[in-house]
Amino acid sequence: MKISTKYLSIVGILLFAVIISNADISKIFTIISGVNLGMIALGLAIVPVTILFKAIRWKKIIYTVGSNTP
Repeated sequence: MKISTKYLSIVGILLFAVIISNADISKIFTIISGVNLGMIALGLAIVPVTILFKAIRWKKIIYTVGSNTP
């Protein structure tokens, strides 16, 4: 039995809505206000570098297999 991705999307949205409705919004804002912005900026700066390294790795793997894909 194959489940359609449409149904899985609906279940995911409903699950997210249930989690958000049960969350304490004031506690979430308290936690977010205490976040170290320097660490967030560092994390956001590392993401493009990580994607670049993954792209280079996949290009080398494809080249090693014998395919020449740009």
